[in-house]
Amino acid sequence: MSSVMILSIVLLLISSATALNTQGYAEQDVNIEQWMTAKHLAEGCANTALQRIRDTSNYAGNESVTIGLETCTIRPILTGVTTTIQTEATVAGHPYRLEIELDNTTDLNVLSWMHVTSF
Repeated sequence: MSSVMILSIVLLLISSATALNTQGYAEQDVNIEQWMTAKHLAEGCANTALQRIRDTSNYAGNESVTIGLETCTIRPILTGVTTTIQTEATVAGHPYRLEIELDNTTDLNVLSWMHVTSF
């Protein structure tokens, strides 16, 4: 009888651990999905900024852009030897930031396109 009890407890512990582990994977999947949504939003803002620079040579950035039901931000365009575009989006507390460097704004030659953790 005691071995049946021990076996039952062991099986209960294993099933509980499996359920908790599965829940952890589900939460991780949601976090990855939110991070990817933020990434796509930041990329959408970057492409919007590139198009606006192409259309208007003195485009200054510093605006929010709505894509679908979400919003991303184009920070003020930094000019100098190179032009730098910074965009960011946050979905459910998961931020994604991009920094794009152009060598000129005439033909929009991209020198770098980087995911950054902060500006």
